[in-house]
Amino acid sequence: SNPGTQTATTSGTATSVDPKGYITALDKKEMQGGEVPVEDINRARVLLESAVKTNVTNGPGYVALARLEEVAGKLHTARKVIERGCEMCPKSRVVWEEAIRLSRENVHNAKIIAANGIKLNPKAIKLWQAAIELEQTPAARKKVTRQALDHNPQSV
Repeated sequence: SNPGTQTATTSGTATSVDPKGYITALDKKEMQGGEVPVEDINRARVLLESAVKTNVTNGPGYVALARLEEVAGKLHTARKVIERGCEMCPKSRVVWEEAIRLSRENVHNAKIIAANGIKLNPKAIKLWQAAIELEQTPAARKKVTRQALDHNPQSV
C-alpha cells in the first residue's frame, strides 16, 4: 500500500486510521448540525493519538486530532496538538494551515504562526495566502503579496 495512506482496520481493535477520511467524516457531521457522540470522540481520540505516536511525522494525523479536539470543545488542547504537529512536521503545509486557522481569533498569534510556517516553507502558496488574509490594511496586504512574489516568481 501507499506509505502516505492509512485506512482503518476493523479487526476488533483498530491500529491505524485514515486522518483525511476522518476529517471529512467530522466535517460532514458538523455541517449536518449533528452532535458527535462522546464515545465516538473518545474512540477516535485513542486512534488518532496512536496514529501520531506511531508516526510522529504524520501531518494529517495532527490535523485530524486537532479538529477532533476542536469538535469536542477543547480548543486549548486542539492548539497544543497542532503546535506539536508544527514542531514534528515543519515541512507539512497542512499542519501550518490548520495552526493558522485555529489561531484566527488572535490575529497577532496567527501572524507569528504564518511567518514561522512561511520561513520553513517559502514556496507554500497557501501559507502566503493565509498570511495575506490576516493583514488588516490594503498596504499591509500588498507588502506581504510582494514578499510572496519575491519568493515565488513563477506564480505571477
